[in-house]
Amino acid sequence: MGKPLRVLIVEDSEDDALLLLHDLRRGGYDPQFERVETAEAMQAALTNQIWDVVLSDYSLPQFDAPSALAMLQGMALDIPFIISSGTIGEDVAVASLKAGAHDFVVKHSNARLIPAIERELRDAESRRRRRKAEAELSRKSLFIEVLQEIAVAANEATTTDGILQFAVDKVCAFMGWPVGHVYVSDPRTGEFMSGRVWHLDNPDLFGPFLEVTEATRLPPHTGLIGQVVDRRQTVWIVDFTQDGEFFTRAAAAITCGLRGALAFPVLAGAEIVAILEFFTDEIVEIDQLLLDVTANIGTQLGQVFERQNNEAALRRYNERLQILHRIDRAILTMQAPEEIAEFILSFIQQQIFAFHASVTLFDFAAEEAQVLMAYSQQTKALPTGAHFSLAVFPPHALELLRTGHRYSVDDLRELPQTDPTVQTLQAEGLRAWVWIPLLAQNTLIGTLNLGSNKQAAFTTEQLEIAHEVADQLAIGIQQARYQDRIKRHNAELE
Repeated sequence: MGKPLRVLIVEDSEDDALLLLHDLRRGGYDPQFERVETAEAMQAALTNQIWDVVLSDYSLPQFDAPSALAMLQGMALDIPFIISSGTIGEDVAVASLKAGAHDFVVKHSNARLIPAIERELRDAESRRRRRKAEAELSRKSLFIEVLQEIAVAANEATTTDGILQFAVDKVCAFMGWPVGHVYVSDPRTGEFMSGRVWHLDNPDLFGPFLEVTEATRLPPHTGLIGQVVDRRQTVWIVDFTQDGEFFTRAAAAITCGLRGALAFPVLAGAEIVAILEFFTDEIVEIDQLLLDVTANIGTQLGQVFERQNNEAALRRYNERLQILHRIDRAILTMQAPEEIAEFILSFIQQQIFAFHASVTLFDFAAEEAQVLMAYSQQTKALPTGAHFSLAVFPPHALELLRTGHRYSVDDLRELPQTDPTVQTLQAEGLRAWVWIPLLAQNTLIGTLNLGSNKQAAFTTEQLEIAHEVADQLAIGIQQARYQDRIKRHNAELE
């Protein structure tokens, strides 16, 4: 079996065409061919079929080699064009080569035909590889340009919404995809919701998809977004009309004429803070270079989130320092533990928004605790002045408190319901509960308590603030007690 060769023969003589095919087979080829002898037939053949080589007689009754070559060039087809003729002189052959023909061989004396075809096939393949390399280099240059533009914008960004909009517009323009959108993480629930950042080439056409997306909140392991979360890398669906099992909004997208999707994560540290998704109305095969570029863009955008998170954390830290200084100054002017506790609880409500906040003092000799001051929303659990048994605390909880660690319950329903205090808290609808130790000179004197009607309601930062406030509260209570003892002692001396 010879090497396959797709050959278009421009020849009016069927016998001459058969001789060419005979020579090709003798030269080790298995030709797939078509013979044409008019401009119309050649144009149809070039339109409908891919050819490896064109073999053309110079002069035909209704056509000729120069016209055939001009047609090939006009269609921007880089196919070896070899003239096989015995009716032209050297000057015409030279003129044909100058016009772009790749070679000229004498008809019926085709010793040079096979070597010429082999050479021109090699040269054509070299040109194709070179064009492919140049196109790839051009694509990489465009990718680099897009990355540089996004990098500059990311460095100058003052808001995350602004840089996300810039990136979505740039990627849509570069890829030629008509729809781009951003999902952002809701830190309270872990769900992903629309960030209201969109690029729509045709708002009227894609409006229904926008409406569905805006109304859709996605759990972290659902749909296209869930695939990105699970893989932590770019996900590309070539055709969700055929492969839409991971795309919950596929029906709305298909209705708008969309077919393919690409989405990639934006990571701030280890956390996925946003996901950029793009949609096309065409079938676009997976492009590894584009996958690499989207990963790079995700990293650049993540750095903006990290920078803003760090700046916000620094602002909050400075605010906390200022607040703690104000608390210190305020405590110095207060005389009674109740007054100090009331001030602290007022601050707690402003900073943490607890459903219930209270201060309890422990009497280990009596094995009970007393609520020094309480603030509750729509609940009467543990009011000011209430007493309850220290038995509400499991033994390990008191040990945690004595060592300066908080004791937290994400859901009070997990505790035994035999204790009346726990029963009261549960009945009032309280779920999350935190006891934060009050330590004075390494001695546990009580707790600052936070309650919520939601499970696991308090953030790490809120609990850190509560710990700092509890430390100041313990010092203030001890100072007030010490001052009270001094006053009583002085009164006794009088």
